[in-house]
Amino acid sequence: MTYNVRACSLGRYGGAVDRVAAAIGAAEPDIVALQEVEAGVARSGFRDQTQELADRLDWQSHFQPSMKGDRGGAFGNALLSRLPLRLVASGLLPQLLVGVVREPRGVSWHAVSFDGRELQVLVTHLGLTRRERLAQVEALLGPLWMGDPRCAAPRLLCGDLNCRPGSPEHRRLEETLVDAALVSPPAGGSATFPALRPLVRLDHVLVSPDVRVLRTAVPRNRELRRASDHLPLLVDLQIP
Repeated sequence: MTYNVRACSLGRYGGAVDRVAAAIGAAEPDIVALQEVEAGVARSGFRDQTQELADRLDWQSHFQPSMKGDRGGAFGNALLSRLPLRLVASGLLPQLLVGVVREPRGVSWHAVSFDGRELQVLVTHLGLTRRERLAQVEALLGPLWMGDPRCAAPRLLCGDLNCRPGSPEHRRLEETLVDAALVSPPAGGSATFPALRPLVRLDHVLVSPDVRVLRTAVPRNRELRRASDHLPLLVDLQIP
């Protein structure tokens, strides 16, 4: 599952951690990539959202702050896993320091263990301008991340990429990876944003060509529409 949870604080629903936990529990995934997660921030009640979700699920977790506040709070991405998990690397992606300076964007790279093997999983949330996203995609494909020999197949790139399928940045990723939702389109449509009336898919799971996509889905219900401004994307995969 990949899911932009908007700090679990959509509108007046400050307790949306409960709804996010329920969405994860209902889907029963093995791995969950989260974006826009907070820890120690006032608007979300100073809660460590990643740790709360991990405690409820009794899973392993890693929170990667991409932006820190003046009072010690942090905002970023996270990975939850019911399978053994180790962090390989984490860091920030290129930021264009021209004109309006937007929020920093991060990426974390994890190795998830199963059946004596490892699946490489990268979690990210790309920027709001195409120029910045293209620079960030090139960094992801470069030697620090997916170009590192240790980041060999099978591997996944998950997250809110802030772009649609067919965009230049998406096509660049497709030179190396396969978009799961294009291989097996969700039965009810693939749009994930905005949650109240989904029009576009900004959320993606891209896989190495050796990974078989069995099914994708975008759950839709009233509680999910109250939990975030994105809907989650679910992908069932068969690892060779």
